[in-house]
Amino acid sequence: MRTRRAMVGVVYLALLWFFGGKYGAAVGIAVLAADLAGVPRRAIWIASMAFLAQGVPRSPVVGSNFGTDHLVAHVLVGIGLAAAAYAGLRELLEPPAGGRPRRAHPER
Repeated sequence: MRTRRAMVGVVYLALLWFFGGKYGAAVGIAVLAADLAGVPRRAIWIASMAFLAQGVPRSPVVGSNFGTDHLVAHVLVGIGLAAAAYAGLRELLEPPAGGRPRRAHPER
């Protein structure tokens, strides 16, 4: 289980570095450091939703130049999506609390 979790961490960090450059790698390192520090899965989900909510525009109508005019919102949404992706991967890797892992196709 630890080997699989370590491999997911390495692939996650590599993808963030590839798609986000040095800032993506910095976000990936921060998320992985939080995971290694023992931050619960639920806290990572809550943080990702908070970042996403901060990046959502206030008005219902957004022009095509919103991303370039509001780079902070763009970055916050990117951080939120990166954190949500890792939280989702952790959900897939770890069994539910208090039980055996669920099987996708139970044996008959």
